This record gives sequence, C-alpha cells and structure tokens, in this order.
Amino acid sequence: MGVHPAIAFVAGLLLTASPLHLLTINNNQLNLVAMQCLPFFVLALLHLDGLPKAGSLWAVPRTEWRAVGGMVAATTFVMLTDWYWVLLCAVFGLIWLATGLFYPGRLILLRRYLLAGSATLLVLAPLLAGILVVRHDLPKIDAVNDPVWQNYIVGFSADAFGLFLPPPFHPILDRLAPFGREGFGTEGWYVGAGWSLLFLAALGLAAAWRTHWRMVSAGIGCWVLSLGPSLWLAGHNTAIPLPYAWLQNMPLIGVGRRPALFAVMLLVLASLFAALGLQAVLRRWGPRVVLALLFPSLAFLLFEAWPPPRIIYAFNPPAVYKTLADRPGAVADLPISWRFEHARTLRHQLAHQQPILDGYVARWPRKLPVETNPWLYQLGTMALLADNDIVALDRSSLQAMQCATPVRHVVIDTTLAQAEELRRIEQLLARFLGEPATPTYRDATHVAYELPIDGVKCDPFLMLPVDAEGWYMVEQDAAGRRWRWSSGQSALLFTNPYATPQTVLLRMSVMAYTSARPLELWINGEAVSRWSVAPWWRREQVVLRLAPGQTRLEFVAPADSEGVPASERTLSVAFSALQVEFLR
Repeated sequence: MGVHPAIAFVAGLLLTASPLHLLTINNNQLNLVAMQCLPFFVLALLHLDGLPKAGSLWAVPRTEWRAVGGMVAATTFVMLTDWYWVLLCAVFGLIWLATGLFYPGRLILLRRYLLAGSATLLVLAPLLAGILVVRHDLPKIDAVNDPVWQNYIVGFSADAFGLFLPPPFHPILDRLAPFGREGFGTEGWYVGAGWSLLFLAALGLAAAWRTHWRMVSAGIGCWVLSLGPSLWLAGHNTAIPLPYAWLQNMPLIGVGRRPALFAVMLLVLASLFAALGLQAVLRRWGPRVVLALLFPSLAFLLFEAWPPPRIIYAFNPPAVYKTLADRPGAVADLPISWRFEHARTLRHQLAHQQPILDGYVARWPRKLPVETNPWLYQLGTMALLADNDIVALDRSSLQAMQCATPVRHVVIDTTLAQAEELRRIEQLLARFLGEPATPTYRDATHVAYELPIDGVKCDPFLMLPVDAEGWYMVEQDAAGRRWRWSSGQSALLFTNPYATPQTVLLRMSVMAYTSARPLELWINGEAVSRWSVAPWWRREQVVLRLAPGQTRLEFVAPADSEGVPASERTLSVAFSALQVEFLR
C-alpha cells in the first residue's frame, strides 16, 4: 500500500491491541487469536488487483505470476489457521471481485483470480482430499431446525453500535458501556475495535476512501453480515430481518454460528486505513504532525489495552482419576452434561489419560456411537431401557455391545448425579455383570466401578434406534408375547463387531395387520429380501451377509389406517422376538 514501515508497524499494533483481539486472548480462543493471516490476505488481493491490466488475455507476465503466488500463499495461510477466517475471506473476496468488474480489463482480472484459485486448490489438494475422506465422520448439524443452534446465531450476532463499545475487561472503561446483552456471553457478540484505532482509521477514510472504495464496500458487506439474521440495536433485538437470515441456510455459512466474527474484517480494514491516514498526514504535514497524532493515540491505546487480571487456575483433579492411569481402558465420566458446554471430562482426562465417553471442545464428538449403542446410551444418559423389548437387552446382548465398544471404568460424581440416576446405574451394571456391582473406589464425592473388557462374548447385535424410528410403542398380550407395530417403514441397526463381513441368520415373529401383505427388507437403501406376511403370527428367518461396523436395516410394507376413533396410527406388520445368530 506504499506506507512507511514504521507506520505499517503501528497499524499492526493497533490491530493486535484492539479490544476484540485482547478479549479473544483472554478467553483462550487460540484459533481465533491468530488474526495475522487476514491482513496478508487483503494485501495480497490489493497487490494482485493493482497490477497493470494492459496486454494480451492469454500472455501472463512474470509479475502477475509472482502476485498469484503471493495470493496462493496468503490463502493457504488463512486455510491453515481457522475455517471462520476462510469464510470471512471468501465473502470479502467475492465482494471485492464483484466491485472490480466495474473497471476496464475485467477479463484479465478474472484470469488472475482463476489462476490464484486453481493454484490454491492444487496446493491444498491433500488437505481437501483428507476432509472428503472423513466427511462422513464429521458432526452433522441441522443449522436451520436446531433451536439451540439458532439461539447461538441470534445471540452471537454483533450490535449495530458494537464497533464503538469500550473494552469489557477494562477496570475503568467498561463502566462506560451504554448497553450489554443479557443471556449471552460477551465473547460471542462483542466486536469493539478500540477508540484509538477508529480515530486513526477515520483519518484514512477521509483521505483515501475514493481510491479504496472497493475496500469500503467489502467492509460494509462484512459488517452487515456480522449483524446476524436480525438487527441488534443498542442491546435490543429489533427482529428486523437482515441478509444473514437467508444466507445462514447455505451449507458453508450455516455451520458458522458466530456472525459477529465477520466484524473482524472491519478491524483489519480499519488498521489498513489507519496506516493510509498516517501516511497521508506524513506526506502533507511531515513527521512532526504524525508524531503529534501518534503519541497521544498510542498512549491512549496502552490505556485502552489495560489487561484484566489473569485468573490462575490450579488443576487439582479428584483422586479417583489418578487411580485410573495404570488401568488402561475407556472411562465413562458421569454424569455427562449433554445440555452444557464445559470441559470437565477433558480436564479429568489430563489425570487418567484414557479414552473418554464424551468431551466438549467446540462441537460434541460422535466417534463413539452413544446414540446407536444401547449399552453406551444407558451409561451416558444414566437411564434404563426395557430389557424385554422386541430386541432383547439382556446380559448377553449388553456384553456383545461392550465387546464392540468396551468401557472399562465407570466413574460417577455423586455431587452432580441424582439418587435415582445412581440407582439406575447400579441396576444396569448388575444386569451386565449378572450380579451386584462392587465399587472399586469410593469417597465423599465419587464412586467408581471397573468392568471386564477381556473375555466378554463378541457377537453381532441388533438394536432399535433410540428414537424408535418407524415403530409404535410396545404392546403385550395375556400370554406374555410382546410386539411393536411398524408404521410401514421401520428401522433396525445391526452391528458386526468384526473386521470382516459376517453371515448371520435373522429370526423374528411377524404378523400382518388385518390381511396378508408384502414385506421387504432393505439394507443401505437396497431391497435384499421380499416375502408375504400372513395376518397371524408366524416365525420367519432370513440369511444376511453384513459388512463390518453398523448397518441400517429397514422393513418396508404397505400400511393401513388403524380405524380406531382418535387414533392416527397406520399399521403394517407387527414384529416380535427379533434375534440374530452367527452362521459360522
């Protein structure tokens, strides 16, 4: 941008000492602390765009190749820092490119961006290929229909006056804040730029906005997105819809639940305009006037950046977790706080250094199938499922599930768990062991049990989905037979604990509703078996060849309305006593 190196250093200092950046440091959000990639990206855009556009469309000069290389390096730097910054730079770059098309030489400009984009994809191909390989293991979030996610988006949107707010951590200036936001953490919605930075940026805007109107336009676009789906004004949600309300449903933008972070690009642009303003003052009035501006600005910057007192956290984990370090095996650290985001179990893991059933960093992990394994589900929720459903949950079934996903240690914080939850865990462990469980550790706050992980019987097992997808409630007759009606398309989950495909025999009792009807068994979206079911109980069996891991089975049959007043059920086939057996 043609500014003096000392002025460039001051601009970087202003960005580094901005209240939003210092608040991010204070909150230990290390991925968001690294903002230095953003100025490099903007400067690379300016350099690539500022080259002369004369010449042939097909002849690429050497200077352009060098600028493209700088753009590739800056973009790679961004992508290796944080995906939020990737989103910011993508939006900023699209607005920047769109405004550049108003100038002559737009085809050459498009060529430069196509070259930079293609080269970046080539450099990042190994990273992107790795993401594609593991994409099925990544958390799936319904950003549109999840009320918790929507609450995050609304609460983590910036205020229209947010850039001008004083530092929330400052021992003096924080009292000057004219408003806050009840119910949401400051770190989510605060975007204060700092008054020193805004003052010097105003000088730059006055001096150079005509020359750099495209930066201003892109900055305005990012600022509007930072306000989120509805306008927050002086701490109040006006419910006035904004563009983010439509954009949040897009695949990439929808997973970013913090619109306020778009305002970070305004801080970057403010530091660049501050440099332009100081450079303009230097050229017009000389270094004395620059120093006259800088000294009070930097003095106030130091005052504005007055850090809060650091909280020293002494990590003293409960003694029970230290006893697990020499007994390798996964730990169910209970109760799991499904509704709250904290790292209690991760802190304990520092002491015992074993795998854990849950843990919160930025997204809930889903590596262990807590919601698709009744054994883990009952442990994690400290609840009991019926052991005499149409798929048995007796001792042998629980042990087969333990073999597939072994948990060795069950540790319960008795100060957090309710008495009924403790009783249910004792019942579950007794069902698993065949006898009452004996604690291996107990003190005033914790009780621990150790479970066998060697010698448990490894068998394939069936389970109903936790939400009983496609099934009605269990029914029972006087003879003790228990069954569930299918609504016409009902799911089962089958787990093969071995590393190779296995042949199994699936047995069941079935009965059609009122009249005979066809029944199909589908695996992974493909019909593998079809037979007719009579309107009376009959034993059926089918041989299946199933892959390692978990396979989704679906029973599909025509369904008819139950025909009972006030009933909305549609019934197809009733199932009872589903069992699976190896065919070795």
